[in-house]
Amino acid sequence: MLQNLTAYDLHDKIIRMKGDAELLSLAMGEALYVMETDKLYLELSYPTFEAYLGSPEVSMGRSTVYRLMANYKTYVLELACPTGGTLASVGEAKLDLIRPYVNAENKDELLAMGTSLSKSDLRIELAERFNGGIPIREFKDFEKIAESVYLDLINET
Repeated sequence: MLQNLTAYDLHDKIIRMKGDAELLSLAMGEALYVMETDKLYLELSYPTFEAYLGSPEVSMGRSTVYRLMANYKTYVLELACPTGGTLASVGEAKLDLIRPYVNAENKDELLAMGTSLSKSDLRIELAERFNGGIPIREFKDFEKIAESVYLDLINET
């Protein structure tokens, strides 16, 4: 079926499907957020949210789940962004990159950057604006190392 499409038609189909997937990731973030915050997993006989996530039916990794929930909480609940349009255009991965820096004052600018820049260019732009030029991946690694050293120091006392 797809083999009969022209390159342009198939490209358009891929773009539409990507948009649909991005909308689903926002809806999944909302559903998971409600499941956890309202402790609805208890009604399903799971003792913890993590046990629910590990169930055969759900089988989702914690990092993925918490990233989806954090994007939903930040962009929809805290910044009151509508779930369609711009958020879907930016996409879950770039929303995650922007999330540590976004606030009510800069949300339109950062979301516009997320829409217009590739993920690698967005990472560079965010590093220049917010991390003193340190690439975000390295900056996050530095934060993890600093936290680990801090926890070691606390445990020693």
